[in-house]
Amino acid sequence: MKQFFTIFKFELSGYFKNKFFVGFTFAVVILIGVGLSFPSIKGKFKDESAKPSVSEGKKTKVAVVVQDGMDEASVVSIFESAFGEEYIVKALNTDEKGLIKKVKTGKFDKGFLINSPLSYKYVTDTKSISDSDAYIADEVLIQIYRLSALTGAGVSPVDAEKIMTASVDSEIVITGKDQTQSFLYTYIIILLLYMSLMLYGQFVAQSVASEKSSRAMELLITSAKPTSLMFGKVLGSGFAGLLQLALMLFASFGFYSLNKEHWQGNEFVESIFGMPLEILLYAILVFILGFFVYAFMYGALGSLATRPEDLNTLIMPVTFIFIAAFGIVISAITGGNLDSPLMIACSYIPFTSPMAMFARIAMSTVPKYQIIISVAILFVSEFIVGYLSAVVYKTGVLMYGNTPKLKDIFKILKIKSR
Repeated sequence: MKQFFTIFKFELSGYFKNKFFVGFTFAVVILIGVGLSFPSIKGKFKDESAKPSVSEGKKTKVAVVVQDGMDEASVVSIFESAFGEEYIVKALNTDEKGLIKKVKTGKFDKGFLINSPLSYKYVTDTKSISDSDAYIADEVLIQIYRLSALTGAGVSPVDAEKIMTASVDSEIVITGKDQTQSFLYTYIIILLLYMSLMLYGQFVAQSVASEKSSRAMELLITSAKPTSLMFGKVLGSGFAGLLQLALMLFASFGFYSLNKEHWQGNEFVESIFGMPLEILLYAILVFILGFFVYAFMYGALGSLATRPEDLNTLIMPVTFIFIAAFGIVISAITGGNLDSPLMIACSYIPFTSPMAMFARIAMSTVPKYQIIISVAILFVSEFIVGYLSAVVYKTGVLMYGNTPKLKDIFKILKIKSR
């Protein structure tokens, strides 16, 4: 046990002494804090209650040309109401060429030539990607046409206005999870888990392979037990990765909670950071359990590499399994098929359950017994995979020559298990 703690502390201190690791972690935490606190910081320097009105020079000037047969004053009034106070809407008595000339010379920013209640031309010098003025004009003309049709059919203007402005009073009652609210933060956490598990798992494999290729392993193996070496490396890397991920997640949760009132009404930010605390804690739990399943395998395969160049070939099967698990979960999230037979099955397989069960908990309603079974299987798998990986590691660190194949790994497990 003493050897294990010595190796664990050495591996962990290596991450803490790594300037890039420490700097990147704190830089991300600071960026999260500043980003989520920006509205409150801005509010201290600027009184949001005293918003200046838009000056005449900054308003968008819109020209409206109405052909004969239509009520010009009514059209302009509805356009003014639809576009809002940031626009100046004026009627012009000209033709299409005159309107184009006015816009081209800059006297007006844009113009509308209304040929009939359901036909118009939109004139603008530059149409930006976010330009929605044509869509507003569509709604305005449809409203004018419908009002005109109703009054023409004998409906009074007052009743026609009531009909046109009628709205539906609806209420959505959600008995389970609202996937529209949980989609973004679930997607982001799954992506973080994928990147963290992949990154730190490969760190473990590279560390073992580099020590073996430099013959440092021959010295280490004589002064410490192979199991202590492996578990010390895996747990040291896992704790460093967990600490980094936990700092980022708790920083996001904490800073958002402190500034929550400033982000009310911003659905995008709320959907990303409005994550319940229990979901955050479960994300950390699945990272811990999921990391060690893969890290043990990465460590065992890294011990089989005679040269660092052989490492990618050896770890490829495990990497493919992990990528496949990620693909299945992301497809289920984007398609809304969280409770499909495939996802339910993946919730119990140790190699896929960290991401699959987390996604189902975050975006669906999962019975508690399924969560308990999934976590229990994953927890037991830690010991099984850890034991088998230790067996491979114990033999692999002293193997040199040709890179062993998959059948050779099974031979090692078979011989050592006797």
